Amino acid sequence: MKKKFICHLMNGTPTNSNLVPTSEHFICLKILADECHLFRYILKCKRCGQIYFFEFYEVIDWVAGNDPQYSTYIPISTIKEAEKLNTKSSFELCYVTPRLQDDWGAKDTVKNVKWVR
Repeated sequence: MKKKFICHLMNGTPTNSNLVPTSEHFICLKILADECHLFRYILKCKRCGQIYFFEFYEVIDWVAGNDPQYSTYIPISTIKEAEKLNTKSSFELCYVTPRLQDDWGAKDTVKNVKWVR
């Protein structure tokens, strides 16, 4: 049985400006990782209270200097669920659904924002 989430971000589409999260959407409840190119937070939507596990990951491009960036927002029910997700690698998080994926690659001119369900 799939969990039901109520956040307005869950109902967005790639052409909907509400789909692109910003720091204005959230309150940071807990910092799980704060490293040079990896950030992990537990966020809470200011509008509806939905909790998210958030990861920002940047891959360093030593040659061209265009560092691809990946932001992942995973809706969760509890803080413990976020702490469990925090044990996973960035690669393993790619298998968690649903998640809002906000990617910017080195060759992209626009962000690629989509729900992966």
